[in-house]
Amino acid sequence: MMPNTDQFRVAFVDQDDFYGSIIKERLGHDGSVNVQHYSSGLALIDQLHEEPDMVVVDQSLPDVSIRGLFDLIKLYNQKASLVVLSRNSQKNIESDEQIHLANKQIPKDENAVRNLTDLIRIHLLSFQDFIWV
Repeated sequence: MMPNTDQFRVAFVDQDDFYGSIIKERLGHDGSVNVQHYSSGLALIDQLHEEPDMVVVDQSLPDVSIRGLFDLIKLYNQKASLVVLSRNSQKNIESDEQIHLANKQIPKDENAVRNLTDLIRIHLLSFQDFIWV
């Protein structure tokens, strides 16, 4: 089945569905945003043919590396926005690499839902401008 190109497609990859369900609740009412939650990187890989416009990935996925996942996503959709949800603000070599690969890094803190919602709304406006031009 071909993806609906009139909707902005967001894939959340996180073992905990809290963030994905909140974002879906906040942005999914008007039908312009389609939020799908995947509990593992492998589950997302099985559905990459749907070509999400934005992929939000928990930094601590146990089943795939962020680099490998992002490389696969870009094979399907070069224009996909990549966002990493980080569990802490301490930097290390792995998180530096993830920051370089991702378009945005958002800490999983008390502001994460608001920051994600705002980021998706900004991308949605750009997406809608592209669709209607």
